[in-house]
Amino acid sequence: MTAHKPDKRLLTIWRASLALLVLIPAFIISLIFEIMGTLWLILTGAWLLVFLVFYIWYFPFAYQSRSFYIEGNQIFQTGGVIYKYSQCLPIANIQYATIITSPFDRLFGLCALSIVAPGGRMTISGLRPGSARELLEILTGYPEDTKSIDN
Repeated sequence: MTAHKPDKRLLTIWRASLALLVLIPAFIISLIFEIMGTLWLILTGAWLLVFLVFYIWYFPFAYQSRSFYIEGNQIFQTGGVIYKYSQCLPIANIQYATIITSPFDRLFGLCALSIVAPGGRMTISGLRPGSARELLEILTGYPEDTKSIDN
């Protein structure tokens, strides 16, 4: 059993998403409140504090706690910062598995593997495309480029 960590670029994706998300309250606060007024300073300080907590503390801990591994005929995923979680899916029960990407994932050359089984779902993010295809092949027993029966 060797635990696999997500690619380090996942941390960059999280941080870039956060930076884009924080622009929304910054813009709204600047439109509504007088710039350099007391309320503007308080609200700007609040969203800046939230940004820094996530950027410096939460995301690195979330990245460090995340891992997945295959043991026997089960796949496990662990993670969590405040609340720790551990997921387990029997490989024999997997009904559906697919590789998914978001625009940020494609920009940084990463993807995620989504696995669906009776009673559960697991998404393993931060995978390189080659690793995701290999894992998909291991879990489903079929090569990723297999065509449908109708072809």
